[in-house]
Amino acid sequence: MRLETIHHDLLGTQIKVGDHVALPVGRDMCVGTVTKMHNKMIGVTTLGHTYYNNYYPKNVVILDGPRLTMYLLKK
Repeated sequence: MRLETIHHDLLGTQIKVGDHVALPVGRDMCVGTVTKMHNKMIGVTTLGHTYYNNYYPKNVVILDGPRLTMYLLKK
């Protein structure tokens, strides 16, 4: 029996598959969608890409609300 993995972001909010997150990529900040959950890391697909990269949960922040909607509409 496998227990479901629970991760929390930098601010302590629980991360779920499908959440939009902001994350550092090199020297930039990107927006992506959580696509997979692993034991220690989460798989995030950045906007404009079809593949995912693994990140530690403490390196991301969940985005929500009207600012995210406006950002997605502009892209």
